[in-house]
Amino acid sequence: MPCRRIVSSVGVPACHLVSRPGGVSVAGSVTVVIAGASRSQRAVGTTIAGRVSDRCQSGGRLAVHATAGRTSVLRVTARASSLPCADAGRAGSRSDRGTHRGGLDAVEALLVDLPDDPVARHGYEVLGDLHIYRGSFDASVECFRQAERLAHRADDRFTVLHSRMSQAMALGYGGQVDEALALLAQVRVDASDARIGVASAWCDFTEAELVAETVPQRALELVDRSVEEADRSGWRMLADVGRLTASSLRARTADPVDAIPGFERLIRHWSRHGDDTHQWTTLRNLVDLFIRLEAYAPAARLLGAVSVAPRPTFGAEEQRLTAARTAVLHHLAAEGQALILAGTRDDLPTAVEFALSSLGDLRRVPRA
Repeated sequence: MPCRRIVSSVGVPACHLVSRPGGVSVAGSVTVVIAGASRSQRAVGTTIAGRVSDRCQSGGRLAVHATAGRTSVLRVTARASSLPCADAGRAGSRSDRGTHRGGLDAVEALLVDLPDDPVARHGYEVLGDLHIYRGSFDASVECFRQAERLAHRADDRFTVLHSRMSQAMALGYGGQVDEALALLAQVRVDASDARIGVASAWCDFTEAELVAETVPQRALELVDRSVEEADRSGWRMLADVGRLTASSLRARTADPVDAIPGFERLIRHWSRHGDDTHQWTTLRNLVDLFIRLEAYAPAARLLGAVSVAPRPTFGAEEQRLTAARTAVLHHLAAEGQALILAGTRDDLPTAVEFALSSLGDLRRVPRA
C-alpha cells in the first residue's frame, strides 16, 4: 500500500497537531481555524486537514463546518479507536465505507479556488492518496501530476520526485506496470542528480510494490533496503508500511512459520497507533499466511471480516483473496461458508483479537 504523506510543521491558530518526519499524530478533536485567510493560507489549511484526516484513516471524519467570507473553519474528529493510545480491545465499531469519500469531497472543496497556487501541491497529494485507497487510479495519477506541476513552481524538488513516485505507484496498481517502472527509473536518476538521499528509500519501496507479484525475491530485497534506510533517516511511516510489504512477501514466499512474529508485531503496532487502513491491509495479507499454514478455519473467519472492510480491495490482493476463499471452501465446505459468514459480523477490534489469538495458537504448534 502507498505510504502516507509527510507535511512540514505549519503554525495555525487552534490547531492541536504534531507533524514530524515520522508522521502526524492526532489527539481528540482537531480544529483548524484560519481567520482572514489568504488563498495561500487556505491551501495550508487544506494540507493540514487532509493530513489529519489521512492520519485518522478510516476512523476519522473531515468536514468543512463553516466558511464565512474569508474565514475557514475545518474540523477533524478522531473516534476513540483511531487515537494513538487507544486499546484495540476497547476500540469502536467498524467504520463506514463513506469516510474516504468524505475526505475527498472536503479536500476537493478547499482546492477548487487554488488551481495554480504552489502551496496546494500538498492537497493534491492527499487527494491522490485517497483516490488510490478507493481504487480510482486514473484520478490518482492526475492528482499527483498536479502536485508535480505545482511543486516545480515552488522549486520543491522532493515533492516533485515524491509525486512522480506516487504516479508510478498508481500506474502500477492500475495495471500499467511497465510504464510505472520506466517512470520510476527516471525518478531514481533525478533523485541521484539532486542528491536527495531519502528518495532512494521511497524508490525502493515503490519498486518493491510494483514487482511484488512477478519477482517477489527482488521485491523483498528492495523493501528490506527501504526499511533499513527509512529507520536510519527517521521516516517512521515509510518503515512501517515497508515492514507490512515485507511480511506479506515472506508469508507468500518464505517459511510461513517464520512470518508469524512479524505479523503479530505489525498488528499490535497498527492497533497502538490507531491506523485502521493499514491494519485491514495486514489482515488481508494474513489470510495468505493462514492458507499456507493450512489453518483453513482461521482463514475463513478472517476472510469474512476483510470482505466487508471499509476500503475495497483490488488487483493481485483481490485475486489472492478469491483464491483463498476457493481453498477454504474446498477443504471445509459448508463449515467454511459458515465461518466466512460469521466473520462478516466482526468489527475491526474483534478481527484483530481473533487474528492475534490464532497466530498465538499457530506459533505454539510444535514444528516437525
